[in-house]
Amino acid sequence: MDFISLGITAGAGLLSSIFGGSQRSRANRMERQNIRPVYTANRNIRQNLADAEYTATQGLPSRIYNNQLRQMQQGLTTGLRTLGRGGTSPYNVSSILSGYNRSISNLGAMDAQAQLQNRQQLYRARGAMADEESRAFNINQLQPYQQTRQEIASLRRAGDQNIFGGIGLIAQGAMTQFGTNTLENNRY
Repeated sequence: MDFISLGITAGAGLLSSIFGGSQRSRANRMERQNIRPVYTANRNIRQNLADAEYTATQGLPSRIYNNQLRQMQQGLTTGLRTLGRGGTSPYNVSSILSGYNRSISNLGAMDAQAQLQNRQQLYRARGAMADEESRAFNINQLQPYQQTRQEIASLRRAGDQNIFGGIGLIAQGAMTQFGTNTLENNRY
């Protein structure tokens, strides 16, 4: 092998090493300049959560509650007025008051049931918000981080292979040249 072959081999090895170094530099640049998209939780889910937090403290809507209460009071008043006009038995008064008390109890139960349903809706809204925030974390942070790490590692591996391959090529060329020179010197 002559010096021209050695020069070509050394040049190829040098180019391979330079290419490997540029791949490593590119990996470092990617690592510094990697701009990730930002995902925010859907604003409708946030609004649903805020609404659910408010309604979880409420029972029946006040308009419905007050309307039911007013109807029960009107029924009681009408019943007592009717009793006062006609000489009815005390049993009728007791029956009217008992019905009124049952209605009040039923209204309280309906109110408690509505509040329980509102709380359950709040729990569902919080669960949806937690799912949305978990999804945002995966999209914004975990997936991009893992993808970037994989790309950087691949570039560095390729760069290392090219650098060491180039050094190996230079060394192989030098060894071949040295071996050729030694053989030629031994012939004379």
